Amino acid sequence: MVSAQLYHKMLYAFFIIVFLFYNVILIGLNFKILVLSLMFIYFLINQRFICRIICLKHLNSIAIDVCGCLLPLIASIFTALNGKINFDIFLVFLSLSITTASVNTILSSKSIIVNVIRYSISLFLISLSIFQSYECYFYILPLVTAMGIIIGSDILPYLFMYYKLKYLKKTLVIGGAKALDAISISTSLTMFMAILYIILTKLFNYIGF
Repeated sequence: MVSAQLYHKMLYAFFIIVFLFYNVILIGLNFKILVLSLMFIYFLINQRFICRIICLKHLNSIAIDVCGCLLPLIASIFTALNGKINFDIFLVFLSLSITTASVNTILSSKSIIVNVIRYSISLFLISLSIFQSYECYFYILPLVTAMGIIIGSDILPYLFMYYKLKYLKKTLVIGGAKALDAISISTSLTMFMAILYIILTKLFNYIGF
């Protein structure tokens, strides 16, 4: 039990560090980034009390986990709002992420399984080749990644499972695996890959490649 909690804390810590570096590279270090990072660190320390499940009032068979879903979503929205969002590009990019998530999602009789590594790498490489030239690309990348999982791997499968969940009186929790959930992990991975890409690109440009 202790090792599982430690593993969750390590993954959340990785998310916070990647989020901080990613935003510093894109925006620069400012007060808002520091405040949000400190808020996430507070959540990390007190996740036992903060990582709660929010039940949706009119949907008894679906709920949202604060740490598994809302925190990555809030961080991603923050990053997106600091760039100039092209909504046409955003919608096309979102469609790509939902499709990629759906392809990498397996719906079993008991659970929803996402191949998060393949989803993250596929989405990053495909989107990089298509949208890299657009100024808003790196700003909306984390948000599109998170929303791709939420819609393509949670909400769409939920529509197929709705009557079964209602009959069995079970609840689908979006982000229910907390730090181990595909939402948090995929967002961390795409930001990490983007950081490496930006650094390597700048390095190669500097040395004349």
